[in-house]
Amino acid sequence: MILYSENGKKIDFDITNANLVKNGDRGFGSCVYHYGSNCLKIFRILRDCDDEVIEAIRNIDCANLYKILHLYYSSILRSNENFVAYSSLYYEDFDINILKMPMDYLLDNFSDLRKLAIILANAGVEINDLHSENIIMQKNRIIIIDSDKYILHHNLNDDLLNYIKWNNIFSIRLLMGDILCDTMSNDLNFNKCNDTSIMKELDVFFDNYNYSIDDIFHELSCYKDPIDYVRKKHNY
Repeated sequence: MILYSENGKKIDFDITNANLVKNGDRGFGSCVYHYGSNCLKIFRILRDCDDEVIEAIRNIDCANLYKILHLYYSSILRSNENFVAYSSLYYEDFDINILKMPMDYLLDNFSDLRKLAIILANAGVEINDLHSENIIMQKNRIIIIDSDKYILHHNLNDDLLNYIKWNNIFSIRLLMGDILCDTMSNDLNFNKCNDTSIMKELDVFFDNYNYSIDDIFHELSCYKDPIDYVRKKHNY
């Protein structure tokens, strides 16, 4: 596969020996190849990613955000229309049941991801399309990946910046609730619960109007782990 680097260098990527770790639905979307210590994400027919967004995110150094390495184009002329791929570090995804992790794991990651949300906002980056499939869970931290649909804003004013901060922090709240929802949906202890009832049990994350950030920490910090919270709070 022939790609061109940001400085116009022609590169022949041999993906025949790379490990395909993600394939877009029915051949559309994007595919991700793992090679060595890196990944190569290639956009296909339905590409909707802006290279300026990816470049802005590459400039942010945070342990909870994947490290983007290089941007690649389909021709020697660098333009968003020719932007077809980028590489990033590869992160091992651990099989972690967040319900049974210490509550500190949940709250510490929530706190760190909130800080990342503000860093992104200050860089003009609005979080979009963030959910449990766009993260890597490791033993010490949750890492956000797949920022392709984030939005980069220019000429920030106070109102726009405040909106982006609100959006980003709320997106992190929804992410934490989504991770817990997915885990509960796959846990036999909660096989009688439907998605609506699970979301109600986790309204401390989903209900932005009745629960503040401080309320989340106050509500959860007295429990040893998330499953202890759900069981005692909702009589399971």
